[in-house]
Amino acid sequence: MTLLLSFLLVILATACQGLAGEPRVVATLPPRATSTPLVAPQQAPDLALGAQVYAEKCTRCHGATGRGDGEFVLSGQIPSIIDFTDPATIEGKTPEDYFRIVTEGKLDALMPPWVDELTEMQRWSVANYVYLLSSSEPPQVAQAQATAEPGATVQVQTTEEPQPAQVQTTEEPSATGVVVGQLSNGTADASIPEGQLIRLFSVTEQFESDVFETTANADGSYRFENVPLLSDRQYVLTAEYQGIRYMSEFAAVEAGATELTLPITIYETGADASAIQIDGLLNQIIVIEGELQLVQVISYTNTSDRAFINTTDDGPRSVTVSVPTGAIYQNFTNSDYVLSADGAEVYDIQPVLPGEAHLMHVAFGMPYPTAEARITQTIPYALVGRYEVLVATEGLTVTGESLVEQGLRQIGNSTMLSYAAELSTPADSTLTFDISGTPVATTSSSQTSTTVTSDNLLSYVLIVVGVLAIGLAGFLFWRDRKLQARAPIIIATAETQTLIEQIADLDRQHQEGKITNKVYERKRAALKAQLAKLMRDNTL
Repeated sequence: MTLLLSFLLVILATACQGLAGEPRVVATLPPRATSTPLVAPQQAPDLALGAQVYAEKCTRCHGATGRGDGEFVLSGQIPSIIDFTDPATIEGKTPEDYFRIVTEGKLDALMPPWVDELTEMQRWSVANYVYLLSSSEPPQVAQAQATAEPGATVQVQTTEEPQPAQVQTTEEPSATGVVVGQLSNGTADASIPEGQLIRLFSVTEQFESDVFETTANADGSYRFENVPLLSDRQYVLTAEYQGIRYMSEFAAVEAGATELTLPITIYETGADASAIQIDGLLNQIIVIEGELQLVQVISYTNTSDRAFINTTDDGPRSVTVSVPTGAIYQNFTNSDYVLSADGAEVYDIQPVLPGEAHLMHVAFGMPYPTAEARITQTIPYALVGRYEVLVATEGLTVTGESLVEQGLRQIGNSTMLSYAAELSTPADSTLTFDISGTPVATTSSSQTSTTVTSDNLLSYVLIVVGVLAIGLAGFLFWRDRKLQARAPIIIATAETQTLIEQIADLDRQHQEGKITNKVYERKRAALKAQLAKLMRDNTL
């Protein structure tokens, strides 16, 4: 469990760095860069690179096509933002203006600075890519010479849609083969569903995807004929059963292979809550101007051989987190969570599968008017594992629940004080720990910091902490896989599968003439870049 939590912390730190460059989980924010005269890049910006950076860093707010319809906007987590596809947006602006915003950020609009996260070339490229999203013609960087004079503006022309960077490789001779496997029902004494539909996704290194369909035989066997089996592709199966989408391991083949064996397992529903166990619970504490923010990552395990999901009049419900006494749930992390009518429980709507790590990432707020507070929380399931509290604000100490100070822990670019204990408690136990001390707002001797106040605490948490849930809730398919050296080990996630299917659906829409070439290419570039990042981040 220690290894699992350590791995989660690495992911948390990576997510923070990916959003705000060099975040500090303390009482100050990184300073806004001082505006200085800009020097044009030594080479023309690369719009393919810009498209990739945009897909990786910008879509959750600005949307895949730049219309300002990203998930954070649609969920109300941040206010409405500009539409980059509207020509009026760029009136009176230049790529240099966009480069400066990308570099310095606009914290009043929840736009973090990227100067420490992106190279200068990446910032120029994404600035020009965004600038040209409103063009009536697809954009391409002109082959203009960039000057070194301060304030020089990079000139661009609009002649061709940007394409993702293409990797020059020796094309492997086309070869077809078969993919075979066995559909198994992992629930004891359960049968194989008759005529179960199974989909095979074949994904290239450029994230082109082909989809094949077949049905399982009565004995659970299946066979896909005439499938291109190439060593530069990854293969994965999906099967939907009783409203749950199951996923196989990712697999690769050696050059010249004519057959691939790829099994997949499904489960019956009906697991009892007593089969759910918590094998790790991580708390993070931030206190600023009389307000306390508690962020939790909970790791659940289903010890049964059935999927855990309940159907209610209000929709599906699986595992739950009790809201600590006196706290209020902060709903800015995951749309898959539902707050109970009385505000006492937060439910996940995704199933918990047998043997798979299932994570919830939630945040709560409560007053901290004096120099002390108590966190009291009922844990609905048995807890057998590490219980840890990370203090992200200086000047605070934690006591209770056998917690022992572990010293300072370096999490990415942040240093936090850790308290931890190995616990074994039954379901419905109440855990309590006390926080005491006066928060200390730290500053750097080399720079002036922007103080976080109670007015922008939620914005700060959204920037530095809240987004950590992205990518974590999708880790429903945690598997180890040994592949040949050129084929990476990939942790399959629900988000990965969703992107693969979105690309395939986009291809179908384009083939049927339902969307224009311009819309197709732009959306596809963004989706492919997102998928590339996910598969890269989830590779061991």
